[in-house]
Amino acid sequence: MKYLKDERSTEISTNTLADCAFILYFANATIRAVTYTVLGRNSLAYAVAIFIPYAFLFLCGLMDYEKYFKVDFFAMYAAVLLFFLVSLIIHPEYLPYYTRADFGVWDHVLTPYRGIYAYLFIRIMDSPERIKRNLRISGWVAMPSFYYDVLQATRRGYWILWGAKGATQGTYSVSFGYNVLPFALVFLYFALQEKKLSDIISAVICIFLIFSYGSRGQMVFIALLIIVYISLTLKNSKSGIIYLFAIIAVTAVLIYYYDHIMNGISELLSNLGISSRFLKKMQDGSLADDNGRFEIWQAAIEMIKNNPLGYGAKGASHIITAYISAGYPHNILLEFLIDYGVLPGFALFAFFMYKSIKIIFSSDTAWRDVFIPMFCSSCCLFISLSYWSTPTYWVCLGIGMSMYYEKKSCLQTQPINMEGIKHYVRR
Repeated sequence: MKYLKDERSTEISTNTLADCAFILYFANATIRAVTYTVLGRNSLAYAVAIFIPYAFLFLCGLMDYEKYFKVDFFAMYAAVLLFFLVSLIIHPEYLPYYTRADFGVWDHVLTPYRGIYAYLFIRIMDSPERIKRNLRISGWVAMPSFYYDVLQATRRGYWILWGAKGATQGTYSVSFGYNVLPFALVFLYFALQEKKLSDIISAVICIFLIFSYGSRGQMVFIALLIIVYISLTLKNSKSGIIYLFAIIAVTAVLIYYYDHIMNGISELLSNLGISSRFLKKMQDGSLADDNGRFEIWQAAIEMIKNNPLGYGAKGASHIITAYISAGYPHNILLEFLIDYGVLPGFALFAFFMYKSIKIIFSSDTAWRDVFIPMFCSSCCLFISLSYWSTPTYWVCLGIGMSMYYEKKSCLQTQPINMEGIKHYVRR
């Protein structure tokens, strides 16, 4: 096979295959839409869609085993499986919750398009520049699926929401908003940073989709990314004080004319036939309503008080399912404390936050720039979703591990200062 023996050709081909695997994983919603259209909405079409990225990854492994076999991923995966197994042995009453068709271990954690595999697809990228480029492409590939979801909901007049009780109707979709959010933040961050027209247009489209059809929660994380970006700009700018006063002035004007602005936007959207739940919540003053989260958090806190040693993997399910079908506490800190116990859980959470803040303010701007949008998106775990299934959480872990291995590699390949050694020996 001459093609495989040509080192340069092999490198180009494996990189291309790895890029395809990455894009097809992060934009898998579009791939599923295509396979459903071609093969019908059945289990075969579903299986084909979710395994396509792994076909490309498998070819990468065949062509360059050492580069694409990530020991750290498989070690982590084995640790996760062991954690669930030990939890089940200690708590056999968890079996009905682990084997649920929805929100069970397979559906919520191990299905090949779930969050834990995002770690692997980040790790197979050998540079932050490739991650940055491929996240952009993934967002563009994913957009047709967003348009399709909106079109179907508009034609029906409602969103179909799936839960433990089957399909229900809704005026908006929380899951749709969270599917769009990572790409909205990627495009927004690079639009602010690089001012490219393609990023600006893509960011506007994604934010509009969230604003109109998602939940109000996602808007918080868009604001968070803007705050982080401004903070870094002020930190690195000689004119930081000018920017600060400009921000204060603009904020004051927005607050003063708040009602006029909201009414104007509401009237404009209504004339366009668009209904925004976020805007309605802002207008009627119910934006801060917790939608039952406070009750869920109280139940989770009681669990922690009753057993500070922890309940094991997805240990909240057997209690929280009584409050919400998903069965998780909608807060990453509470989920850590329930799963791992108070001391280990808080230590893991503190370590994650410390390392995240360190990366955000790191001098390594290449890695920092791909980390920030993913971190801001993963902050949704403070009010919704579960870390077990959220890809951006595992992306952050993957970026952190890639930075660690890169730093380790640089230290190992640094040239030895022979003059220093000779001087030490003479002494």
